[in-house]
Amino acid sequence: MQGRFRFLKKCNIGRVIRIAAAGDVHASEATRDRVLSAFERVADEADVVLLAGDLTTTGEPEQAAVLAEACRDLPIPVFTVFGNHDVHAGKQDDIKALVRAGHSGKPVDRARLADPDVALADLLT
Repeated sequence: MQGRFRFLKKCNIGRVIRIAAAGDVHASEATRDRVLSAFERVADEADVVLLAGDLTTTGEPEQAAVLAEACRDLPIPVFTVFGNHDVHAGKQDDIKALVRAGHSGKPVDRARLADPDVALADLLT
């Protein structure tokens, strides 16, 4: 892993987990280009993605499909948690299924990263 992290020597850290974290994605047709663009390089810059709430604009499955498309080819785990916008339409199960189906990388049920003592559970359940 030497050389993979540019601040490894400066920080004096033997193991580093690069986390891409975002909240209030508000995915929808209107934000499609912005959402897709934001996810284009994330796999090169992070080891895991954490999305904290408001994945969609108003909780419609069509909006979640935009996020699922953005995550589709990511080879890294994506963990999400719903926000208030994601429950407005009462279609949380549909959103959950779309986001899970859209992510074809490492399993989202559990991921062990860098250190065996660090584990993240799937926040969608």
